[in-house]
Amino acid sequence: MNKRVITLTTDFGQRDPFVGIMKGVILRINPQALIVDLCHEIEPGNIVRACYCLDSALPFFPKNSIHVVVVDPGVGSNRKKIIVKTGETYLVAPDNGVLTMAMKNMGFDFAVEAMNADYFIRPVSSTFHGRDVFAPVAAHLSLGKYPASFGKNLDRPVLLDLPEPEFLENGETQGTMVFRDRFGNMATDLRPAPGENALDYRLKTVNKKHIPLVTHYAAAKEGELSGLVNSSGYIELFVKNGSGADAFNLKEGDFVFLKKKTGAAGKRP
Repeated sequence: MNKRVITLTTDFGQRDPFVGIMKGVILRINPQALIVDLCHEIEPGNIVRACYCLDSALPFFPKNSIHVVVVDPGVGSNRKKIIVKTGETYLVAPDNGVLTMAMKNMGFDFAVEAMNADYFIRPVSSTFHGRDVFAPVAAHLSLGKYPASFGKNLDRPVLLDLPEPEFLENGETQGTMVFRDRFGNMATDLRPAPGENALDYRLKTVNKKHIPLVTHYAAAKEGELSGLVNSSGYIELFVKNGSGADAFNLKEGDFVFLKKKTGAAGKRP
């Protein structure tokens, strides 16, 4: 029971000791914890990027895993510290919307505001709740502590108003470029309808540039902005052996449009 998986997602990077300190806190409380570094290169304070990062990973972890997210521009303020149960998974994070996608896609059983200082490292630093609050809370959860022992129920965690695809009168679906990865690929919130082939769709940017859809990176032409369905099932814009974001000045928040090709049967995306 004590060999629970605890994942860590932060914007701390790897050059400073912060991530290692969080691991030390967890292991001091539960030496049998299995700690997984999910991602520590989130851009500082980029809650939306952390939100999508967590959501893309959750389906691939064992039941009863505990996921800690510390992307926390409001550290030290009166923002809440929460534990969320979704299915057989626990999420530990600041209540700033970073769990929006996870709760949207995996459901939401209940949330608890972590208030019981008996589970914190004291005195609690105003700048490092990852060490003093979130790491020890996750560690105690991994030992089987009941969520109710950490604090009172929270009816409504903060949810971000994230963009969602919009169906237009001309048959297109308007989506948004939601985040750029380290390769310069730009993920969107568009996906083909379930069971359908992405090659049956046409894709274009807001400046009407048509983007060929391919099955894999190597199938694209050198230097051409192309699209494919990425490992999370969403359409991603890229340039073969280059950075699509840099080469074509793509930015998070830009629109992109998807439409079924004439004669291709099936559902809307």
